[in-house]
Order: sequence, then C-alpha cells, then structure tokens
Amino acid sequence: MKSRILFLLLLILSQFAFATEKTPIKIDATTDESLAASFIAIASSMNPEKSQALSNAAAAIVSDGMKNKLSEKEMRTKFHNKTADEIIEMGKKVSPNQSDFSLKINGTSKETFSKSLVPMLMALSPDDQNKFAQALAFLMIQNQSNEEAFIKTLHDKSAKDIIELSTKLQTGK
Repeated sequence: MKSRILFLLLLILSQFAFATEKTPIKIDATTDESLAASFIAIASSMNPEKSQALSNAAAAIVSDGMKNKLSEKEMRTKFHNKTADEIIEMGKKVSPNQSDFSLKINGTSKETFSKSLVPMLMALSPDDQNKFAQALAFLMIQNQSNEEAFIKTLHDKSAKDIIELSTKLQTGK
C-alpha cells in the first residue's frame, strides 16, 4: 500500500516537472524582490548567450523608459508577466541601432560621474557599449592609484572620446 502511494506520488511529481519544464518562466514584477527573483530564475535557466541577450534587452527597455519618463509602475508593467523571449523581442524594438555620442561624462564628483555613465551607456549600440566598457576598464586600470584624477580626466568627454583616448593609449598613436 505504501509503495503504491509512493509510486503515485512520484508519478504525479514527475508529471508536474515535465509540465513546468514546457511552460516558460514569466517575470513577476509586482515587487522589487519578485522582479529580481524571477529575472534570476529565468537567466539561470538559459545559456550564457541568451542570458546576455536578456540582460541587454532589459537594459534597453529601462533606458527607453527613462528617456520617456515612465513611472516605476509603468516600467514594471513593461516586464510583468513576460517571458525571456518576449523581453528580448521588446528590447530589439527599443535598442539603438546607431550610437548617440552626444552625451558627456560629468566628472565634477564621484556621484555625478556614476550618474552620467548609465544614460551614456544606454545611448550606445551593443557593439559600442562593449567598446566603451572595455575602454573604461582600461582607463580605470591605468589610473587606479588616483580615482579623483581619473574622474576629472573623463569630465566632459563623450563615449567616442573615451574610446579614442583608450585606443590612443593602448596603441601609442
């Protein structure tokens, strides 16, 4: 009798596992905690390339929302009850194909520096985002002994200026 109950329980659980495996995980954006937890659950269930595509798409959607001055509730609505594939498709629609190099770093303080980086990064195409991130990383390593001087060096520079500065320092040209 016990073995029959155990067998039925295992059968039911295995059916549940197969059923949930076929159903894509959806984002729960009702709270900050549920949003983070569902993004982590989705991202950890996919390969690194698709996880990166999801991350890039989410960044593009948030950037677009910031540009359009969406409220927090409106931003949550964009993600709520969406699958990874739906978010990636949404991100493709709002992601810039060409970079906007008009934004500049505000290096008057650490806070303004950090705040000016995000919109600048979001205004770049994925390829230019990668170049910009690599250029920043290189310049940070070169100036790691003096953070304040590093920030002031980048003041009033565009992403294009920073990429060119990094390339010039690396190649000596």
